[in-house]
Amino acid sequence: MHTADDLHRALRELETRNEATPLLEAIQHAVRSAAALFNVTGSGVMFIDDAQVLHYAAASDGHGRELERAQVRAGTGPCVQALVTNEVVRTEDVTTDERWPEIHAEMRETKVRSVLGVPIHVGGTVVGSLDAYCDKHHHWSEDEMNGLQAYAKLIERFLLTALQAQRNEETVRQLEHALEHRVVIERAVGMLMERHGLTALDAFERLRGDARRSRRRAADIAGEILAGAGG
Repeated sequence: MHTADDLHRALRELETRNEATPLLEAIQHAVRSAAALFNVTGSGVMFIDDAQVLHYAAASDGHGRELERAQVRAGTGPCVQALVTNEVVRTEDVTTDERWPEIHAEMRETKVRSVLGVPIHVGGTVVGSLDAYCDKHHHWSEDEMNGLQAYAKLIERFLLTALQAQRNEETVRQLEHALEHRVVIERAVGMLMERHGLTALDAFERLRGDARRSRRRAADIAGEILAGAGG
């Protein structure tokens, strides 16, 4: 990674972009800059939609897109885990990491190996994740984790600006809807963890699975879980 001064200078330059720049265009520029700034192979961003599903937003290259899309299909992976647990997640080799066997085969078809994922917040609520990846085994340092977290705050400012301006963009509308229900989802996930001894990732996937099977919104299922606990 470049020096702290390089990081601060890059953040200042990115923040000077016109506020009228479409959100996804600004984020796409940011992830391309991140790949060079952190000396990694690629970078990408995922956001939750109003069904509480992470979806692809931007990536610096095709392999980064495959990392994100594989996680969307499987419902698991380092970026999903960063969102659900609200923690920094790192792996030296995503193709062999026992936490996410569901994406091993797809990832072996790409250059993606080591991955670092950090949560993205709006108003204290997790709404997505920012990732960086290398095409070889790599042990992520504390400096790299701190640097990517600082970079995530830049993405957060892009989001906040777009939300406050009430821009008529699909990504902004999805984030608005997701934020309306995110607190209920997080409380229900915590309740499932306590009640059934599940990890946060398993509890989140259980809630989403129930929503898919019943063809209902995850927020509605979460509301019923909370109402049942109070009754």
